[in-house]
Amino acid sequence: KGIDDIVGNLRLVIKEAPSIILMGKNIIPKRIEEINLISSKMVKEGYNLDYLNIDYNITESNKKIADIFQRLNVLNIEDSVFELKTILDYFESLYYDFDKEKLAKKVFEDFTRSIILKVTKLEKINNELRSYNMKLMDKPMIVVANKMDLPNAKENLAAFKKATGIRDVIEISAATHQNLDELTFKLADLLATIKIEDQTEIIEEVVEYKYKQKEAPFTITIDDDGVYNVKGTLIERLLEKTDFNNDPSIRRFAKQLRDLGVEEELRKLGVKDGDPVRILDYEFEMFD
Repeated sequence: KGIDDIVGNLRLVIKEAPSIILMGKNIIPKRIEEINLISSKMVKEGYNLDYLNIDYNITESNKKIADIFQRLNVLNIEDSVFELKTILDYFESLYYDFDKEKLAKKVFEDFTRSIILKVTKLEKINNELRSYNMKLMDKPMIVVANKMDLPNAKENLAAFKKATGIRDVIEISAATHQNLDELTFKLADLLATIKIEDQTEIIEEVVEYKYKQKEAPFTITIDDDGVYNVKGTLIERLLEKTDFNNDPSIRRFAKQLRDLGVEEELRKLGVKDGDPVRILDYEFEMFD
């Protein structure tokens, strides 16, 4: 029986040794090298990867691999393949962690950029008012945050308030009519407190207006596949601003198309309910 056990163990060693050597001497060291390169580059770019404990886990993994090969020298391979696969799975999972960090940074940078743009616009408005008449800067100001029906609107507004120090902001949605009454009452109350002052400075200014023929807001053509294609700068801009994961946003876009006369023109051209209509790369079905 003792000889049978020895022979059986030798067979197992012969069977699993190639996998142990491949993982321990080739695959895992290459992964460690790649992980070191990627993590070093990301740290230089400002990523904080301390929570991943990469250096410590690499050291411990190398110790474990050395122990596995010492045991292999005496034909002891118990759990060796399992341990090596566990180590390899850990290093494979780091690629996913790196991708999450990169995505999080991109989302944060995009978010920060959007807030900076909003703050810059407010500063630009104030600068224009200041350059026109310094007395305007003494007037009360109402800040209105529109499109509060859109996703992440609350988070964006909180960041805007933090960046500007402005706390009194009226939240509205022109699309859903949210808080429009509150805005109207606020304006009325404010106007009632403003005194009309005599203008001591008279500014004479001549403004020349030239007639410019208004371009059609859209055109409708038929593509080679027979689908009607609606084109136009305004139409395309409205589409790009539409969040198709948000029902109020979709309804607003549909209403805008109707107000511009797109639906009426399509009906004149013979488009029926269920027929496809194309705008940019999007395709919609016509319906009332």
